[in-house]
Amino acid sequence: MGPINAVPLGMLWFSGLGVSSGYLTGFIGPSLVTSVGIGICAVANTAMGTSGVDPREAGLVSGLLNAGRQCGGSIGLAVISALAVAATRHATEAGDAPLQALASGYDRAFVATAVLLVVAAVIAVLFVPARKRTARRKQAARA
Repeated sequence: MGPINAVPLGMLWFSGLGVSSGYLTGFIGPSLVTSVGIGICAVANTAMGTSGVDPREAGLVSGLLNAGRQCGGSIGLAVISALAVAATRHATEAGDAPLQALASGYDRAFVATAVLLVVAAVIAVLFVPARKRTARRKQAARA
């Protein structure tokens, strides 16, 4: 299972977390799958983001990459948290028990995260080849 598949699959596994879920299958299993995928993706994203950069600009590019990660993570967490709160509120108003409503809110947040990760993977697959073609054209122009 590749890193692109591991993270959304881990998030989907987390979405099955319920009031009666066990620790091993409800938390540890999806945590391991997700963390391995995230670790592999972080290294690949850094390598991809800094490849082909002039050595004099490597520090600047690395800083921009890290700033983008921090801002993107913060904004993403805010949006996903708002979604979880809205889903929890809706489930509570529908008459679910408080813990079940909370689990329902997290369920929606994890599913939304998995969908966003798949969309991001598709975008990366579509744009990485275009970036490689552009780099090849630049090398050909220099030669």
